[in-house]
Amino acid sequence: MVGTMLAAYNLPDAGLLFAPHNLAISLLAPVVLIGTASALSIRRILGKRAADLMKGGEKTGKVTALERALRLDRFRFATAFRIREQVRSIPRLLFLVLGVAAASMVMLFGLTYSHSMDIVTERGALTRYNYQIEYNFTEVQDLKDSPVPAGAEPYNTIRVHPEGREAVGFYLTGMLPDSVGMKLNDTRGSPLPRNQVNITEPLATRLQLAVGDTLRFVSKLDGASYTLRIDGIIQAYGEQFVTMPLEEFNRLTGQPAGSYRTVLASQEMDFDESKLAGVLDTRDPGAFEQIGAPTSLIMGSVSALAVLIAVVILFLVTSLIVEENHGTVALFKVLGYRRRELARLILNSATPAVVVGILLGLPAMLAFANLLFGLVAETLNMLIPITVNPWHVLISFVVIFVVYEITKWLSGRKLAKIAMSDALKGAE
Repeated sequence: MVGTMLAAYNLPDAGLLFAPHNLAISLLAPVVLIGTASALSIRRILGKRAADLMKGGEKTGKVTALERALRLDRFRFATAFRIREQVRSIPRLLFLVLGVAAASMVMLFGLTYSHSMDIVTERGALTRYNYQIEYNFTEVQDLKDSPVPAGAEPYNTIRVHPEGREAVGFYLTGMLPDSVGMKLNDTRGSPLPRNQVNITEPLATRLQLAVGDTLRFVSKLDGASYTLRIDGIIQAYGEQFVTMPLEEFNRLTGQPAGSYRTVLASQEMDFDESKLAGVLDTRDPGAFEQIGAPTSLIMGSVSALAVLIAVVILFLVTSLIVEENHGTVALFKVLGYRRRELARLILNSATPAVVVGILLGLPAMLAFANLLFGLVAETLNMLIPITVNPWHVLISFVVIFVVYEITKWLSGRKLAKIAMSDALKGAE
């Protein structure tokens, strides 16, 4: 994954470093948790009488308060049996629900993260510009001495941040009142005038600003303070910038009239290369394909992890259900129950808990994503809008439920191996 990130983004390769204390914690934490759980289990077993241990344990069959409150006598035998099977082991029920919810949350997060990044790229950077070639100069240019050719437009920008919030950096951009190089639409899709102050919706939401509010910010270059009144909100996906008329921009920042440092062009221009700091050409969508490489890797890894979590938890729970009902299954076989009937009676008891766990995965994922993306916004100044695709919710549900059906089928094979003679062994 690190190699893919380094190949896709311009990041320094500092190597992989492991802090000794983090390595020690990662090794000791599982040992301590497993050791504690084992010690408690052994202590519980040693507290039983030898006669009970020789009989292989005992079931008290005690009716819990929850079971009494449900009044299971109202239901058919099969329904009452399935409900009783779950409510008589609350720890196992919680383990199943929370485990499935965790698997669903992890898978949904991977799919949602990938979809959100696609939205940022496809509806933001790739569609923002009508003029798709950007020329950046090393020094400020003047429209009088260096007029812009036809098919191109001048822009001027500075990097700023709100007062008291240096981590929230954004660009203040000056453009001509009749500029068409950038698409600026309001939240309803209507074009916004260029001769006013406009702010992108993500930045306005982050700073809690609306039309008519005042934005106070500081230049990162010289520390000068500025104040602007917001006139419009730009529909955007993750982008953070403010636009204003070029003439007012130059006057506000103390630059000569006609100053510019960036040119957007609809076609290649013959500028002096010695004056250029760089050229960005967004005409080729293939140039952005490498951006999605780390996202695809993350989505694949997270989805595989989610399936693994679901397989482990569901297999453990279904196997535990079969083992706990070993004698009951043998007795049902004596009474004439067939294999499919036993599978529906014993294994299907966990189906409602699995469905509840899958459904809990969505709100859990939204809470986790809000927390994580909020942290990313504050630390890296990168806004990622959370966009949930209903199809991804359905895919997550289907995948985890298919895993559940497979584990039921595997556990059903164990049911077939239980002999009727086990009902006479008095193991229960």
